[in-house]
Amino acid sequence: MTEPPAHGSVVLREFTDADVRLALELGEDPYIPLIGGLPAHPTRQQAEEWVRRQRRRRGYATDALKAITEFAWTVSGVERIELYIEPWNRGSLRAAEKADYRCEGLLPAHHEIGGVLKDMLLYVSP
Repeated sequence: MTEPPAHGSVVLREFTDADVRLALELGEDPYIPLIGGLPAHPTRQQAEEWVRRQRRRRGYATDALKAITEFAWTVSGVERIELYIEPWNRGSLRAAEKADYRCEGLLPAHHEIGGVLKDMLLYVSP
């Protein structure tokens, strides 16, 4: 997929340097610093660092996926663990592959998201 996913006026895209202004504004919201890594009332430097961190691949998703997968295999009755990932979601695809999941194929129009059927790639745990 060459175009980022969008719905209405919302477009999901990667962070850019222009988002420093957004980070400064977000840091003024009392709730945002409680749920993420952006400090309350950030300085410009803190906002720039936060934007850079959003673009860095730190491996947290892979570690989290490995942890939940290990736990899932301990649950009685679990015979298969599946992930359904939209083909454009490169970060999730990388995390799945690094967590040793393997792709079984594309499932066209498999999941409904926001009232629209979306293609999904099926990944399974070995």
